[in-house]
Amino acid sequence: MINKGKLKTVIIAALVFICLILLGVIVASQYKFHRYEIGSKEDFAGSAEVRRYLEDKVISKSFGGKAFCRYEVLGTEDKNTIINQYISYYCQEYHRENGTLAQGTGMAGPGLLVLERNGETIKIIGHSIPGFYEDTQTAIPAQYLREYEKHQISSGNPADLEMQHEAELYFKTK
Repeated sequence: MINKGKLKTVIIAALVFICLILLGVIVASQYKFHRYEIGSKEDFAGSAEVRRYLEDKVISKSFGGKAFCRYEVLGTEDKNTIINQYISYYCQEYHRENGTLAQGTGMAGPGLLVLERNGETIKIIGHSIPGFYEDTQTAIPAQYLREYEKHQISSGNPADLEMQHEAELYFKTK
């Protein structure tokens, strides 16, 4: 014969456990876990996902603002499911200061995005930005450094003006 007190305790424990699982599912669904999926290889150039990745993962927003990034592809090394994409990038943080748009932290240089191919889908799984933890000469192959010298993106060029305009629009809505 089953003890009614033990049965009641087991049922309450099971209900509490189920409620905790449901609560965890509800809380987890509130967060957007961004996977930075690009789509196909043809979608890579100028991809909003790549810009979002650079804005989220590469630049430190020291002034509490919003980062805007642009990049150009310097070259690609395709190794089955892993793709090394060498880029020239330029990122600039913008923030409001005394009611006007101001620049914060900025970064530019050659970099490496590590991509993973799964069927027709490509997603960003990592990056390397030389100068912080490693020497540029050893992190980026020479042929891509030569391309970087030809295609640097920096302050004052059209990409910079485009980012500034995007920042102006962004902060008008905030």
